[in-house]
Amino acid sequence: MKVLLINDQFDIYSSGGHWRTLNLAKGLYNLGLNVFLGTPFIKFSFDELRKIDASKLKPKLIKNNYLYHLINGIFPLKYGFSKENYSFIYIQLPMPITKGLCDILFKFRKIPTIIDFGDLWGFKNQKSYSSIIHDSFLKIILNNSSFITVASNDLKNYIKNSTHKNIFILNNSVDCINEFNPDLYPKENELYKKYRDKLIITYSGTVSKSKNVDLIVELARNLSRDILKNIIFLIIGDGPYLNEMKSSVKKLGLQESFHFTGFLYREQIPYYLRISNLGIVSLTKIKGGLIKLAEYMAMGVTPIVPAESWPSEHIKHGSNGIVVDKFEDILKYIEIFYLKQEMLTKISQEARNYALLNFDIRVVSKELLQLIIK
Repeated sequence: MKVLLINDQFDIYSSGGHWRTLNLAKGLYNLGLNVFLGTPFIKFSFDELRKIDASKLKPKLIKNNYLYHLINGIFPLKYGFSKENYSFIYIQLPMPITKGLCDILFKFRKIPTIIDFGDLWGFKNQKSYSSIIHDSFLKIILNNSSFITVASNDLKNYIKNSTHKNIFILNNSVDCINEFNPDLYPKENELYKKYRDKLIITYSGTVSKSKNVDLIVELARNLSRDILKNIIFLIIGDGPYLNEMKSSVKKLGLQESFHFTGFLYREQIPYYLRISNLGIVSLTKIKGGLIKLAEYMAMGVTPIVPAESWPSEHIKHGSNGIVVDKFEDILKYIEIFYLKQEMLTKISQEARNYALLNFDIRVVSKELLQLIIK
């Protein structure tokens, strides 16, 4: 089978929703499919991903947001005009209108299309005219789609009122066998030796106030000194708040309780997750964070997720992770696990088992193929 997966970018050196598409592509490739990836400007086989100049995989810098999304909708139409045939085309461009423009043309060629809403621009936001227009386009596009996939039940419930079509949940995926697998990485690494006997609490992702990462400093401030001296907050990644966060930590005299990695290549992340005990997905309710959740659980890191968030749909509290209602709950569970770290061993294994059954690229890719075959 020859398939095409379209997104606005495939920058392998950045985080973001495009990893939903990249990991799915890897899963399909591992199942023996002939996989191609397409952006508005470049198309290539999955084999070529690591050989292409990364600058060509990044989204084009266009200050006007509407123009940017319009380009994302129009430029991929060239794939519809080409004479190449595909068994199916998966579209995860940012906005519904950009997905819809592509979908219409592929329908004329009778190529099955999957319109994917890993997340949804304007989700539950009716505060502007652009959001109202967005939802109007959404209804038209959904009702003309061949297949619709979403990343969460919450999102499924939101958009099902706009369409009579079936909506299928397709989990975010990671490679739980050859990449995010704790057995591949020695726990006795240099960082582990440095922080031996410490409870390591990790945040991995963009270091930004928009992600509420500043609240991690507040966590440290509110822990008792006796507990804090036995804890390390491991911050993986970079972002606009990183330098300010380091300054705040230094100003508060908390340097001994924090370790910052700065920017890491994706393949380096499991090395750090291998020594982590708890993983902070988010400190507030979010509509996202599902790839981070999959990475944590695949590596056997016990996830801490907010109640009523998308990640919480996958967590059975106390079994494969921890669900918290408020900031104070996080402090409570940090103190509990500090005193009873043996409790984390069982939760960690359950998290890993859940990831293998629900997040592995092979499992998720097979689910997508079954959807098409039906």
